[in-house]
Amino acid sequence: MLIVKIHGGLGNQLFQYAFAKSLAYKNNTDFKLDIHFFDDQSLRSYNLCDFNIIENIASTTEISAFKQKKTTRFNFLKSKLFKPETHIVEEKNLEFNPLYFTPLTNAYLSGYWQSEKYFADIKTQIKNEFTPKAPPSDTNCFLLNKIKSNNAISLHIRRGDFEKEETVNKIHGTCSLPYYENAADLIANKLTDPIFYIFSDDINWARHNLKLNYKTHFVDINDEHSAFEDIRLMYNCKHHIIANSTFSWWGAWLNTKPDKIVIAPIKWFNDTELNYQAKDIVPETWIRI
Repeated sequence: MLIVKIHGGLGNQLFQYAFAKSLAYKNNTDFKLDIHFFDDQSLRSYNLCDFNIIENIASTTEISAFKQKKTTRFNFLKSKLFKPETHIVEEKNLEFNPLYFTPLTNAYLSGYWQSEKYFADIKTQIKNEFTPKAPPSDTNCFLLNKIKSNNAISLHIRRGDFEKEETVNKIHGTCSLPYYENAADLIANKLTDPIFYIFSDDINWARHNLKLNYKTHFVDINDEHSAFEDIRLMYNCKHHIIANSTFSWWGAWLNTKPDKIVIAPIKWFNDTELNYQAKDIVPETWIRI
């Protein structure tokens, strides 16, 4: 069995689940979720339960057994005799590394695993599971029908802690307004009568600062408790302009339209080293500017 640590926001949680499912598939084994990260969290919440995933939650006992260190020869021999040896697999950096596919019987997985290359072989299963369990609310259903009826482009502005917390800002940074304006022009030149649907964790800032020369609709009907509704609205758009955010990454990736256009920032991190490591986050078919 594999156990994967689930942590961070919804976008990160989706990556962690997808990697664990892919690794379990390759090893013909089961996997469970360690969600203890959220026990004392006030800023983040566990959100995978909103999707049609196979949700097996690991117990405290199971997690402890996987993470315990075998420090004595007696314990080592006992583990060899009575159960397969367990491993703690920690992601060293953000670069895609095929060595993480090494066959494992029992392992505890800790990392972010932010590349579609980790689950490309089961992408159809992932897209099926990453659909919301609940039907859209009345307001979301109304907007969803509008999105499906026109040349809808989702545009996501990530601010929040990326903007407000100095340490986080130095690492991540935010996408500039010229980035969004240039991306909008690039897509609009390819479409007839495009409509841009603006998503943001700071929608009021977006409404007052983002000035596009096209039809726009600012999506303000959901919050952190209904993030899955925004994901569904995003992936039903025809095209996408994403932020340096795993949230809008998934909103674009889950779109199954073969002719979709996705524009992503060439600078994913402010930090130079992390930005180099992040070269595998954005799929090769997406446009980076």
